[in-house]
Amino acid sequence: MRPELIVAFLGLALIVTAMVLTARGQLLGLVLGNGLLIPYTDERYRTTVQTGDEIIAALERWRAAKGDYPDTLSALVPSELPELKRPQVGSGRWEFAHPAPGQFELGFFVGPIYESDLYESTKGEWHVDR
Repeated sequence: MRPELIVAFLGLALIVTAMVLTARGQLLGLVLGNGLLIPYTDERYRTTVQTGDEIIAALERWRAAKGDYPDTLSALVPSELPELKRPQVGSGRWEFAHPAPGQFELGFFVGPIYESDLYESTKGEWHVDR
């Protein structure tokens, strides 16, 4: 059963801050500024895109060596990446899909609700997906 979320809003200057709690009062995370769970800054965003570019390069090395992309990002560690770094903004997790042979999508949540940055191998570039 999915826990019911209770959101308590607190006003702090011009930034809206919210604490996301489960029905039992356990803290799930914080919503700060423009990011969910991890506060958004331009520097954190740039770092996340740079990390994404490193993952994309690792995916391409994997494909060159094995003929296709892996089914999961964790397969890249340790052969192609020493570790899988988390995004520094938003949800703090990568979204990865391998929808067809020779294709992949890599993304991370930024905010506001349902906005993410997405890299599609068929397009070869990052774009905002709403």
